[in-house]
Amino acid sequence: LFGGHLGTFQPAMQELTGKIVEAAIQVHDAVSSKFLPSAVKFMYNWNMRELTNIFQGCCHAKGDYYIKPAMLARLFVHEAQRVYADRLVSEEEVGVFDAMFAEILKKTMGPIPVDELF
Repeated sequence: LFGGHLGTFQPAMQELTGKIVEAAIQVHDAVSSKFLPSAVKFMYNWNMRELTNIFQGCCHAKGDYYIKPAMLARLFVHEAQRVYADRLVSEEEVGVFDAMFAEILKKTMGPIPVDELF
């Protein structure tokens, strides 16, 4: 679905499809295993809806505006932080999430430096 949306984008942008999807799956797995629900943190009930929300936001991108791969990667980072980090209850947990997310991005985004994405 996301690859179909990027079909009208420049070829360099289309190459990011697999990397962004892989990063989204890895961050979802990491978040759902690290931040478990409890009586106090009942909102930590993670499901596939989070992935849907990330890609729903990314699919609002227009090929006329997103002309560099780093721009689309930044949009993905923004959407993932909006979906996951906004539900975390403490700044400490947001810091843990940011560190996990940065490691995942280093592995999956290839030549795009992580410091350009945050």
